[in-house]
Amino acid sequence: MTYDVENRLTKNTHSSGIPEYAYDGDGKRVKKVVTVSGVSTTTFYVGDHYEVTNGSSVKHYSFGTQRVAVKQGSTVFYLHGDHLGSTSVTTNGSGGTHSAQTYYAFGANFSTTGTPPTDFGFTDSGRTRARG
Repeated sequence: MTYDVENRLTKNTHSSGIPEYAYDGDGKRVKKVVTVSGVSTTTFYVGDHYEVTNGSSVKHYSFGTQRVAVKQGSTVFYLHGDHLGSTSVTTNGSGGTHSAQTYYAFGANFSTTGTPPTDFGFTDSGRTRARG
């Protein structure tokens, strides 16, 4: 793992793919590049509510400090959390289950059904930004 002078992760060569991260002056992650088998996927983060991955946009909606929905293209998915704030169920606009996740005690995925529309998972920390 490689860290910058502010002790933020900038590269992780020990995971599947090789993610690289860039941060702004306030310590928030603004870019992630993941390379798997020579193919790169780049995600740009604009604040806490908007991201663009290879030209596709995702909008995040919050109620107070809780993330409640994501919009990919014209499709809205609703996020349902557990007692820790982890995204455990995602439903579509009709209320049908789109995906479900469970976690081990320290955050590793125990099981996943479907494809979650966001990488915010265990305790809403899919993209921890410059926290401890």
